[in-house]
Amino acid sequence: MTELLDIPVRAGRNPPRKFVWHCSVRGHPTDRTLTDEQWRHIADEIVARVGLAPHGDDQAVRWVAVRHADDHIHVVAALVRQDRRTCWARNDYLLAQAARGDIEQRYGLTGSARQGRAPGAGEAGRAEQGHTPTHSGRPT
Repeated sequence: MTELLDIPVRAGRNPPRKFVWHCSVRGHPTDRTLTDEQWRHIADEIVARVGLAPHGDDQAVRWVAVRHADDHIHVVAALVRQDRRTCWARNDYLLAQAARGDIEQRYGLTGSARQGRAPGAGEAGRAEQGHTPTHSGRPT
């Protein structure tokens, strides 16, 4: 799987030094368990909303979502598109947070306490422990 994600990076015209984007998405402990299809939709919506893989863009970046527990997924993307252009993922954190609110509403999930703005450094750690979805938003 790693090789498949790396192909566009190796062929890229100007690949970034840090070419992996990672996003953790976690449900609140009181939320119901989501199905695999619901998690797939959530991952698809996040990568579309942050501009990595807009709906209908067959030249977008390659990405994968991994669900290894009932309450969360990890989304990983290579930041080089299929057409070899670099995807810089600007404002991805804010865009993911906007998607979060829409996802919470669509699925009837527990909302984050301070919706409408990006959390501060201390809030981000608390969010990782319980609010849907959280987002690291920075290439790792």
